Amino acid sequence: MSGESDVDKFQRWLQNRLATLEINNDSGDHERAMIRIQNAIHEVISFRESIETHSEVEDPFVKMLSRGINRILSVHPVVQICRVIWNSARCAANSGERFGSQ
Repeated sequence: MSGESDVDKFQRWLQNRLATLEINNDSGDHERAMIRIQNAIHEVISFRESIETHSEVEDPFVKMLSRGINRILSVHPVVQICRVIWNSARCAANSGERFGSQ
């Protein structure tokens, strides 16, 4: 990894904030603030893990399109029939005939 992500920076900031609170416990809401920051750190860790999991899972649609939509289309019988009809209609139009007329 070339640099630190924003999520990592945010987690580090929360950890520094927690360390500062542990040193300076002069606030009346000290315990509650520490719990909130600890919960936020847990959420950041969970978020980072979900991002990593999401980036590891490949998008099935992109893979299908890149791997072989042409292969699927070339094998599918409906597509083959449509191609025959399209080519027949195009040939008939080029020769001046109406499609379907004998």
